[in-house]
Amino acid sequence: MNPNSTKQRLRPTPAQVKVVLSFLEQHPEMAWQELRNGNAGFHRIRKMWEELTETVNSIYGARKSASAWMKYWQDKRRNVLVKSRSIKQGKVRLNLTSVDKRIIKLHQMRRNNKVIMNKPCNGEDNSVDSVDAYEVPNDDRMVTNDCEEKSWKLMGTMIDAMAKQAEALTHIGQESLKKSEAMEQIAEASLTQALAVDKLAIIFDGFSGSLYEVRNAIQSIDYTMKRCYPP
Repeated sequence: MNPNSTKQRLRPTPAQVKVVLSFLEQHPEMAWQELRNGNAGFHRIRKMWEELTETVNSIYGARKSASAWMKYWQDKRRNVLVKSRSIKQGKVRLNLTSVDKRIIKLHQMRRNNKVIMNKPCNGEDNSVDSVDAYEVPNDDRMVTNDCEEKSWKLMGTMIDAMAKQAEALTHIGQESLKKSEAMEQIAEASLTQALAVDKLAIIFDGFSGSLYEVRNAIQSIDYTMKRCYPP
C-alpha cells in the first residue's frame, strides 16, 4: 500500500469540504454550537453531525468520525478568520478563496444572529441561555490569541529568511557569472598565447633553416681553403 495515498486520505478533498460547508450553511446552528452535554439541542446537533459525517465519508477522500469532522470544521474556521484578519492588517499578501468567503459569511451570520437574539424583549433579556448554548468558546479571541500571533510572526520570520536566502543565491549567481566571464577571458588569453607560440615556432623554424645554410656555406669555404692552401 502506498503510504502517500494513505496520508492523502487524511486530508479532506475539495469536494468533501464543499459538502461540509453546504450542510453547515443549511444548518448554521451546527457551526455555532459548542457541543457539551447539557447544552440546549445537544442531541439534535450531535445527530446532525453524525448525518453529515455519514454523507462526507461516502465521498472519496478523508474518513473521519463525527468528532473529528467537528474538530476539522473548528480548525478550518479558525484558520480562515486568522487569514482574513491578517490580510486586512496587511501582514500577508493573500487572496480569500470562494470557500474562505463562504466560511466568513457563515461566521458573520452567527454574529448577526447573536445580536438579534440578544435584543431585550419587554425590557428583559430572556434569550441569553439560548445564545450561550450556541456559543463557540473563544470564537473572537481565537483570532487574536498569542499562539496564532506567534504563528504569523514565525511565518513572517520564515518569509524574511527565504528572502535573504534568495538574495544570497542571487549574489552567488552573480559571482559565478563573474567567475565564468573571467575564465572565458583566461581561455581567450591562452588561445592568443598559443597562436603567438605557433607563429614564433614558424619564425624559429625559418631562422634555423637559414643558420643551417650559413653553416654549410662556411664549411664549404673552409674545405676549399684547405685544398688551396694545404698546411
